Amino acid sequence: MNENYREKLSDNVYANLKRDIVTGKFRTNDRLTESDLTKTYGASRTPIREALKKLEKEGLVIRGPDGYRVLYLSKDEVIQLYEIRTRLEALAAEKAAMGNRDRLKDLETILEEIKEKTYSDEDPVNLAELNGKLHMIIAEMSGNKFLIQCLQDIRNRLTAVRVTLFAVQGRREMEMKEHEALVEAIKDGDPKRASDLMFEHEKNVMEFIRKNLFIY
Repeated sequence: MNENYREKLSDNVYANLKRDIVTGKFRTNDRLTESDLTKTYGASRTPIREALKKLEKEGLVIRGPDGYRVLYLSKDEVIQLYEIRTRLEALAAEKAAMGNRDRLKDLETILEEIKEKTYSDEDPVNLAELNGKLHMIIAEMSGNKFLIQCLQDIRNRLTAVRVTLFAVQGRREMEMKEHEALVEAIKDGDPKRASDLMFEHEKNVMEFIRKNLFIY
């Protein structure tokens, strides 16, 4: 098999499986067997294995004695992760406002895409991915590689949860406005305002989850 074709097939399986996990087609703690997935995605076991390994690395699936399962997080665990994330994101925003200005253009570009898709794209997965990119750019602007790694790990574990934020139009619009104010603070080089706005943003997200997230 052509190497480029095999790699493309593996990427397609990964993208489709990830989307099916974060949109709830596969529920938390569902078992993911290679035999079932080969039928679902019309692929051989090799790209299925590669996709599962990649998703395991991202924290969306876990491997146990009986094979792979979709990561299960209780509501309390989700809140605990957000308690950590809130403080780390605020630190990242503070340092980003004082850090490298080379990524400001990237930040503005992502923000414009978010503003457009908030009203035009009904798929919450696409908006969640864009918002994740914005937060990752801010983390990278902090210049702290350990902070970046910690936030990436938490963000991966919360992928499915974050998608639910963008399924509600009111929260989508609030996310956009909060991010707009945050980016302005970073552009202005105001670390305290950037930190405060990020902290408030993440607190709002956590409160939304407390009221709206139901995990069985």
